[in-house]
Amino acid sequence: MSADRAIDRRARCVWILLALALLALALRLAPLMRPGSAWAMANADSPRYVELAQGLRAGCGFARLVDGHCAGAEILRTPGYPLLLAVLPSLRMMVAVQALIGAALCLTVGYFVAVWWDLRAAAIAEAIVALDLSSIVEGSRILSDVLFQALIAVAVITQLWVIARRRSDARALAAIFAAAALLALAIIVRPVGLLLPILAPLPVLMLPAISRRQMAAVALLAFALPALTCAGWAARNAARTGVWTVSNDVAIDLYYFKAGGVIWYRGHKDFSAVMDDLARRLGLPDARDYPDTPAALDSRMTADAEQILLHDPGGAIEMTLRSFLWLAVVPDRGSLNELLGTHAGATVYLAATGQLSTRIHQLLHSPLLTVLVIFQLALTALTWIGVAFALVAVRRKSAREVAVVLIPLGLALAMIALAAGAEAYARYRMPAIPLLAIFAGIGWSGAALRVSPVLKLKFA
Repeated sequence: MSADRAIDRRARCVWILLALALLALALRLAPLMRPGSAWAMANADSPRYVELAQGLRAGCGFARLVDGHCAGAEILRTPGYPLLLAVLPSLRMMVAVQALIGAALCLTVGYFVAVWWDLRAAAIAEAIVALDLSSIVEGSRILSDVLFQALIAVAVITQLWVIARRRSDARALAAIFAAAALLALAIIVRPVGLLLPILAPLPVLMLPAISRRQMAAVALLAFALPALTCAGWAARNAARTGVWTVSNDVAIDLYYFKAGGVIWYRGHKDFSAVMDDLARRLGLPDARDYPDTPAALDSRMTADAEQILLHDPGGAIEMTLRSFLWLAVVPDRGSLNELLGTHAGATVYLAATGQLSTRIHQLLHSPLLTVLVIFQLALTALTWIGVAFALVAVRRKSAREVAVVLIPLGLALAMIALAAGAEAYARYRMPAIPLLAIFAGIGWSGAALRVSPVLKLKFA
């Protein structure tokens, strides 16, 4: 009878996880009910990705095809997402593939948590990922966010599996290098992943029965995969443009959004006016085409940004902390409004944390959008409360159990911190969502069951 109960429990677990994954898939495929594909190009970044994919098909190399002509070598974007886009027959197919990626990620999160914790935690974690509206909205667009989110999450889950198994065998080594390869791919998808090489060796430090020499060798090889990917793409950019960088997005972000955010925070101008002023300092007419800022200006932008930030370190810290907290909880509003056509989104570019009364006034034009924003705020609050419960539960656990929590949580917080500037909005929280969901599920499961300890890792 006990064996039958175990089989029934496993079957019930599988069906619940599959049902949540199918819900995630249905929500992500829903935008395809609309005709055409113009709606998939609503974000300003989308046309650039399409032009890069067209350039790859037209033999331009990694350069945009603009008005039938090959532009100069691309240095802003990295090639991972345009390569995928180039091999698919249509934009609608790309949205469908992104929906499948999102649903598969939900199932992966649920399965991992079910195996190492319990079904209740798995269902909560998977539901958080499935119902994340920013992931659903951005997945309906030609943007790299869904692919980047999945690569990061699967890489970290693979690393956690290595730590949880507590075995130093061939499978562990294969998983370590597989995770490192996924991190390398993530860097090629989005250059914000520049910190990822540091993450690659971490599970090696938790392997039992391994000498220091072996540990150092494996850690170095794991680090080398994403690090050499960064170096290789930086060398390509140096050869094409004379600037050694993985992407000049780093300099652009530091100049326009981090330094510009401090000027906006301390001043009285709209953020768009601040960006135009910064563009004119570079000799450009305005900031409308800031993604096309020449790579030759990278060093000047970086130097000017550092000067602005160091001139007002207090303002920089305040603006960054406010933006961090904003990004940690901000619901999707403008992008969701565009997708739904509710005519209640931003009419001008609003910097993070700015003009809250304007946002609320616009939001209230649509009861549907208001309800969805409230839903997002509630889901985000439940997520962070669950994470807090998991942190409380792990205080007196072993180093291995602590690592299982702190590695992904640290990465999630780092991803949020990197986007903590005037540009912060819900889209940039996406890489953190699956990682936060895992531990929110664990935390809420333990709180609901009144079990102490919450973390019941099966290290066999």
